[in-house]
Amino acid sequence: MPTATVGNGITFHYTDSGLPVESDYFTVIIVHGHSFSSGLFQKLSLLAPSQSLRVICIDRREYNGSTPFTLEELQIINQGSEEERSALLTEQGLLLALLIDDLIQTLSLPLQNYGAISGWSLGNVFTVAMINAIDHPELPRESKGRLKAFLRTYIIWDTVSQLLGIESPPGFYFPFWDYDIPEEERGAVIKTYISSHFNHGADVLALCDTSRLNHRHATPGTSTIDRMTEEELQSVVDFQAGAKCDTAILEPSYYKLHYESVQKALLDEDSNTSKWGMTVWNIYGENGCWNILHGSWALKEKSLQANKKINFKPVKGKNHFLMWEDPECTITVLKDCLV
Repeated sequence: MPTATVGNGITFHYTDSGLPVESDYFTVIIVHGHSFSSGLFQKLSLLAPSQSLRVICIDRREYNGSTPFTLEELQIINQGSEEERSALLTEQGLLLALLIDDLIQTLSLPLQNYGAISGWSLGNVFTVAMINAIDHPELPRESKGRLKAFLRTYIIWDTVSQLLGIESPPGFYFPFWDYDIPEEERGAVIKTYISSHFNHGADVLALCDTSRLNHRHATPGTSTIDRMTEEELQSVVDFQAGAKCDTAILEPSYYKLHYESVQKALLDEDSNTSKWGMTVWNIYGENGCWNILHGSWALKEKSLQANKKINFKPVKGKNHFLMWEDPECTITVLKDCLV
């Protein structure tokens, strides 16, 4: 089980698809989302070596043997002040930057080729924090230099509007906050909801019409999670970790912090992605939950208003679990963002 230890003794577990067949290759470093660990990307690791791609998936703290948060840190995540939460996320961004620098050196990742950092879903909270660590006083100059040479691309993958600090439309529905569902049943409902396919309608997609997105009516029988075997599910998920340190980050009390972080990373005149020299992509499945599409469309509008170039890549007919349902397509989409 490969690990790397950075900062003040913080250890991260990661998976690595290994050296590709060709010596000239791209590298994508992926940070997973709420409850789903690096195991969710295991199918990519099998395909990547033959596709001139190296896929490294980092397990965030609390997951798969990475260092858990302390009781004090968990208290801040779940009940802390805005200032405390901001400081904690800033620290996690620094740790992620130090980790990637460690991987560059330990794995001899080629600086001359394109390297990318990608956050999937809630993982973008942490990749944004890493991008905003560019001027952190505890990021050594040498590390910053290697990171700038290596990380050419940032891929925002299927994040939801709430994690971008974007207001939800009137009458929105998301089962995380449906308290009419008994607590003991809510987890199963959420799993089915987030991994289902939603038919939003061709005209809605063509017009990016947020007001007509399908919030409630998933296509029956299309849930990725519900179609996994028990063995597969256990290899990709840790619901206990998600409830412990991730659910709070989706709450409205975090929205101002998410908004400010995204502004600094992507949309300010002197944005941190510009400082890094990164190309920015947003990929999203057109059959995903409404708040994924709402987030992408709102981000597109904001980027135009700010005169910031963000490339948007909708993936037709795909849901939130592209990496599991169609790993071949995923590899193609990721490589399109790197060329």
